[in-house]
Amino acid sequence: MIQSKNLWVYRGDSENDLDKNDQLPVSALMAKVLNNRGIKNADDMMSFLHPDYSRLYDPFLLKDMEKAVDKILEGMALKRKITIYGDYDVDGITSTSILYMFLKENGGNVDYYIPDRIEEGYGLNIDAIRKIKDSGTDIIITVDTGIAAVNEAKFAKELGIDLIITDHHECQSELPEAYAVIDPKQKECSYPFKLLAGVGVTFKLIHGLAQKLRVEDRIWKYIDIVAVGTVADVVSLVDENRVFVKKGFESIPNTWNIGLKALLKVSGYKGGPITAGLIGFGIAPRLNAAGRIGDAKRGIELFITQDENVAVSIAEELNDENRRRQEMEQKILEEALELIEKELDLENTKVIVIASEKWHHGVIGIAASKIMEKFYRPTILMCIEDGMAKGSARSVTGFNIFEALSNSSQFLERFGGHEMAAGLSMPAENIDDFRIFINEYANNIMDDETLIPKIYLDAHIKLEDINLELVSELTMMEPYGVGNPQPLFSLEGEIQSIRPVGKDGNHLKIVFTDSYKTVNGIGFGLGDYSKYLHFGRKISAVVALEINEWNQVTEPQLLIKDLKYTEEDEMHYNYYLSLYDLFKHTEAMPTDVSIALDIKYKLSAENLLDGRKTLILVHTKTNLINLMKEIKNHQNLFNKKPKVWYTNNCGSKNQYDIVVNPIIEQIDFDGYEKVVLYDPLWSRSEYDLIKKKVDTLYWVEKSDVIHRDEIKSLIPDRQDFAVLYRHIKLLESLNIRSVYLDHLLEECNKAAKMNEFKILLCMDVFKELGLMYYNFDHDHIFFQVLSNKKVSLEDSKVLQKMIRWGKIFEENQRGK
Repeated sequence: MIQSKNLWVYRGDSENDLDKNDQLPVSALMAKVLNNRGIKNADDMMSFLHPDYSRLYDPFLLKDMEKAVDKILEGMALKRKITIYGDYDVDGITSTSILYMFLKENGGNVDYYIPDRIEEGYGLNIDAIRKIKDSGTDIIITVDTGIAAVNEAKFAKELGIDLIITDHHECQSELPEAYAVIDPKQKECSYPFKLLAGVGVTFKLIHGLAQKLRVEDRIWKYIDIVAVGTVADVVSLVDENRVFVKKGFESIPNTWNIGLKALLKVSGYKGGPITAGLIGFGIAPRLNAAGRIGDAKRGIELFITQDENVAVSIAEELNDENRRRQEMEQKILEEALELIEKELDLENTKVIVIASEKWHHGVIGIAASKIMEKFYRPTILMCIEDGMAKGSARSVTGFNIFEALSNSSQFLERFGGHEMAAGLSMPAENIDDFRIFINEYANNIMDDETLIPKIYLDAHIKLEDINLELVSELTMMEPYGVGNPQPLFSLEGEIQSIRPVGKDGNHLKIVFTDSYKTVNGIGFGLGDYSKYLHFGRKISAVVALEINEWNQVTEPQLLIKDLKYTEEDEMHYNYYLSLYDLFKHTEAMPTDVSIALDIKYKLSAENLLDGRKTLILVHTKTNLINLMKEIKNHQNLFNKKPKVWYTNNCGSKNQYDIVVNPIIEQIDFDGYEKVVLYDPLWSRSEYDLIKKKVDTLYWVEKSDVIHRDEIKSLIPDRQDFAVLYRHIKLLESLNIRSVYLDHLLEECNKAAKMNEFKILLCMDVFKELGLMYYNFDHDHIFFQVLSNKKVSLEDSKVLQKMIRWGKIFEENQRGK
């Protein structure tokens, strides 16, 4: 069974197809995609699809902007020395560069200071402020840092420095006492857009200065560097950020900045459209390398130099250091994985916290990201030096790492960041207690789905919907990135052809069809799926839409991101496995499934899901299908879609839970306001048990004739045993000892009528009679034939149990 490791989550209210809305300036599907990003009316849609500078907000809407601009202009007029204090990452480098260039161009006496990552660490520090004051500085402007520098701001004030803080990070309970604090995340700031990167806030300061200097037309040349910093800082590419990035990407191919031009060349750029991927994986790592394992000032010198030879030299240095950084990162990653295996029980660990004295502080953030992606858990990596642990945290969607650190602040000396990433430091002796505490916090905050990777889908589409016009319309949403991801869709289609492609067969080429239309699809890294899929199989896929040009032919193409069986096939598969689990667990045979319940309510979908927290128990495949149809037909009556669980695997309690073939003794009924039997339980003993556990039981009166009919499809006959045994022997002769359950099902159904339950039951009989050993691991069967001796199937207790179960249902029906 091909089952995705990801949770497919539909954005918006429903995954149903959209009705066309002629009121909007875009197609119905495009309207749905935009609506999922909070863009709901025609004006907002046009603003998003056609961003320009006129859509930027007045910079003086930012709190303290007027004070900051006036103070800086006063300082420039009096030739007072201004020092820009930046961070050593890409956001800080680009922020420092554009502000330095603007102030210099307009006659400012300006310098800059970037702290050393290793010696000084993140943010303002006392020694640096003293050093800057001694250099003759009267005004310090922070960029991309400073919002947590409470003590440092007091020190600057004592020295007579006018401190202007510009930042975009989350604010802590106490703000620094600076001359001016510009941060859209301040509670008192009413600026309409809160998600600017540090370079975005810096550009707003430049915009404010330019308005008062009446040189506004000179600032747009910096937009390419603003775009680099914005994308590199992984902020949401909506609203003003979208304007910065869209306009910046348009100007980068012909950039005026010789440093950026040199950096593009060493990154392998050979022309064409700029993408967030080029920035994130090409430009940003090289700039970051300057501050991670070297001197971040080189990144600024690269952007501000007027000498082409200097720019080329610095770009090549950064390229070399990026290679060194990659080697160091790989070493840290390998050592971190060893530590995780030795020190952590991942089954019971929600937040990975590890530390070492061997690691370079400048590289652990990247390693933390890779470990987070591998294990899909919030990850904190720290390097220990002189009794202090300094580290980087990376999180998963649904777990705010900044709030988690705030809640654990008693262990920390310093911390800062945002929902998905943060930096921190603590005495090394606190690490073990901190690990325990933050995991306890996570246990209370996370639900069962937090640690399941998620793919967010915009809508369900059909093959007939896909055409060049639609794909071209969707490309208007570029550039993609955080907050504006490439639209993804679910689709079902029949496989017309399938084959692995690429040098090592690592990729997958599929042609989908719906009998009327065919569309080509490519899945990078999905080559292994070719072993389990075949011509004619109907499959569900997550796809992005793109235009493919080949041999002067232009056509739509599906970029396949994930695959699984259709919802119907998946439901059938899980149903038979759940019934198999229940059959193995239930020793007592059903004596009477025609149960007269104490309280009978003829429930329908209208009052089945009535807003109360509800648990529904269903037992036959026929009634499971009927229930899901009822829910789909009446989904307008309730807000939350029920979650389906199988056997006893009922995890976190949701508004509506459906458990198929439940093992009653293992179900936790506490917390549900309503428990409903959708059809009779298989066993009378299970019914007696549920009456002890549940005070009031609701009932949807369903005939138990269905149970009898379903049993008939589950009892194997001699032909079933023979077909399965012959195929197992064939596999053994080919030296094959493991096989997917799906494969056995497909092969056996060529000569018999089988299902998953029946195959596993037959395997149990073979095992019991000593013919073979086997082990089943959810979808994989490992086996070894032990004997070719003749046996009597009637000697199998497993088979006799199944036969007796069927007879009881027959007798129940005859007795009515």
